[in-house]
Amino acid sequence: MSSRALIATAAVALLVGFALIDCAAAEKKADSAARKEGATQRIRPPRQPARGAGSSDYPHARVEKILREKGSDGYWLFLPAAPVPAEAPVILFLHGTRALNPYDYGGWIEHLVRRGNVVIYPIFESAGLWQAKKEGNEIQMERALKATKAAIEDVGKSSTTRLRLDRFAITGHSFGGGLTGQAAARAADYGLPEPRAAMPVQPGWKGDETMPLGALAKIPASTLFLVIEGDTDQFAESRQGLDMVKAATAVPWERKAFVRMLSDERDGVKLISDHAAPLSPRDDYGEPLTDKKIRRRAMAAALTGMRDGEEDALDFLGYWKLFDELCDAGFNGRAMESVLGTGDEAPLGEWSDGTKVKPMKVVRKP
Repeated sequence: MSSRALIATAAVALLVGFALIDCAAAEKKADSAARKEGATQRIRPPRQPARGAGSSDYPHARVEKILREKGSDGYWLFLPAAPVPAEAPVILFLHGTRALNPYDYGGWIEHLVRRGNVVIYPIFESAGLWQAKKEGNEIQMERALKATKAAIEDVGKSSTTRLRLDRFAITGHSFGGGLTGQAAARAADYGLPEPRAAMPVQPGWKGDETMPLGALAKIPASTLFLVIEGDTDQFAESRQGLDMVKAATAVPWERKAFVRMLSDERDGVKLISDHAAPLSPRDDYGEPLTDKKIRRRAMAAALTGMRDGEEDALDFLGYWKLFDELCDAGFNGRAMESVLGTGDEAPLGEWSDGTKVKPMKVVRKP
């Protein structure tokens, strides 16, 4: 190809990139306006409850945030403070692809820690995009588990809070959801505690429509295993939630389940159960986004249809509440019935006019 043709091609690519960014910005502005308009209307979605699982009833006023190394072997520690607890359960939080910055899950992490949990957030992916693409999923999984081991030892040496290793739970989103099942199965191999609860959210296996399901047979029978997917996930064809539940053959059916969360809308206000639904961005989590990173995120959003996500009823009464209840049940030896009841639906609260939000669909033994 001639130099003139190369220059023309590059110019076209640059213009397309800017157009995608402008499109993403316009869509975000329109979405923000729609939300403001919806907020002034009579009907409102459920708010965060004041008491119980998923609520804002926090015994700790502050979160201590510690970054140990910035590379792919690093990890974030989030510890409850004000007051510092004498002891705390341990939550392993596994991020989705390229979510090296806990900014994307800040709201959920804040909720978990202020409830009294220590949260470990391994980075496990290389910062460079091309380098990360060369790394296999197994390599990144191994990094995540080794970093978790290091983080547990770190807290044991540096904090006055005693970790309750008999109260260890795992959750993760997207690729992190796929890793959640693998981590629950392989924890013992890496000297980690036996997980009492594991909740993959919209799980997948990066770059592949299949994952190593055979390993999930090693998830301990004592683990409560709950998998959640959304009804409008942009990557629904590559999600493998129900297959993961079936593959966890050592876990009896009364201790595992699959949940599908449904989108809903009232009076122009939307609850969107897509791939971005579990995201809860907070500017005070992770490292500040540079202009370059913001542009990259905008382009990725335009290409994939992903949103930034928000904190709404799907979080408070869905992901957060279910995981709170799953941990409480797992730590105290109760079965899945104490989390989801006995029916084939799980409630998501009511709109302000008393209409029930579309309930989550529950699959126990298919």
